[in-house]
Amino acid sequence: WSSDVCSSDLVNRPDVCAVYPGRPGCPNVGFSYSLNAATLASGPHTITVTATDSANPPDAGSTTITVQK
Repeated sequence: WSSDVCSSDLVNRPDVCAVYPGRPGCPNVGFSYSLNAATLASGPHTITVTATDSANPPDAGSTTITVQK
Protein backbone atom coordinates (compact mmCIF):
# COMPACT_ATOMS: atom_id res chain seq x y z
CA TRP A 1 0.00 0.00 0.00
CA SER A 2 1.12 3.59 -0.30
CA SER A 3 0.13 7.10 0.60
CA ASP A 4 1.77 10.53 0.62
CA VAL A 5 3.35 9.64 3.98
CA CYS A 6 4.63 6.10 3.45
CA SER A 7 4.65 3.12 1.16
CA SER A 8 5.36 -0.58 1.53
CA ASP A 9 6.14 -3.32 -0.95
CA LEU A 10 6.48 -7.08 -0.78
CA VAL A 11 10.06 -8.31 -1.08
CA ASN A 12 11.19 -11.59 -2.58
CA ARG A 13 12.80 -13.66 0.26
CA PRO A 14 13.82 -17.10 -1.06
CA ASP A 15 16.11 -17.48 1.98
CA VAL A 16 13.09 -17.46 4.30
CA CYS A 17 11.23 -19.91 2.08
CA ALA A 18 14.22 -22.27 2.16
CA VAL A 19 13.94 -22.42 5.96
CA TYR A 20 10.13 -22.59 5.93
CA PRO A 21 9.27 -24.55 2.78
CA GLY A 22 5.65 -24.45 1.70
CA ARG A 23 4.83 -21.20 3.54
CA PRO A 24 1.90 -19.37 1.95
CA GLY A 25 3.03 -16.33 -0.02
CA CYS A 26 6.55 -17.59 -0.77
CA PRO A 27 8.75 -16.12 -2.01
CA ASN A 28 7.13 -12.69 -1.43
CA VAL A 29 7.22 -12.85 2.36
CA GLY A 30 9.48 -9.88 3.14
CA PHE A 31 8.64 -6.19 3.07
CA SER A 32 10.17 -2.82 2.38
CA TYR A 33 9.00 0.41 4.00
CA SER A 34 9.70 4.03 3.08
CA LEU A 35 8.63 6.97 5.21
CA ASN A 36 8.49 10.59 4.06
CA ALA A 37 9.30 12.28 7.38
CA ALA A 38 8.84 15.72 5.79
CA THR A 39 5.08 15.23 6.11
CA LEU A 40 5.28 14.58 9.87
CA ALA A 41 5.21 17.18 12.62
CA SER A 42 8.33 17.68 14.73
CA GLY A 43 8.56 15.40 17.73
CA PRO A 44 8.37 11.69 18.51
CA HIS A 45 6.43 9.24 16.34
CA THR A 46 5.96 5.50 16.84
CA ILE A 47 6.16 3.13 13.88
CA THR A 48 4.57 -0.29 14.41
CA VAL A 49 4.76 -3.24 12.04
CA THR A 50 2.42 -6.21 12.46
CA ALA A 51 3.08 -9.51 10.71
CA THR A 52 -0.10 -11.42 10.02
CA ASP A 53 0.17 -14.96 8.71
CA SER A 54 -0.95 -18.46 9.58
CA ALA A 55 0.76 -18.20 12.99
CA ASN A 56 -1.43 -16.96 15.82
CA PRO A 57 -1.33 -14.44 17.34
CA PRO A 58 0.24 -11.95 14.87
CA ASP A 59 3.71 -10.65 15.73
CA ALA A 60 4.30 -6.93 16.15
CA GLY A 61 7.31 -4.71 16.67
CA SER A 62 7.59 -0.98 17.26
CA THR A 63 10.22 1.72 17.22
CA THR A 64 10.10 5.41 17.97
CA ILE A 65 11.62 8.06 15.74
CA THR A 66 12.04 11.76 16.47
CA VAL A 67 11.49 14.25 13.68
CA GLN A 68 13.50 17.46 14.02
CA LYS A 69 12.75 20.39 11.73
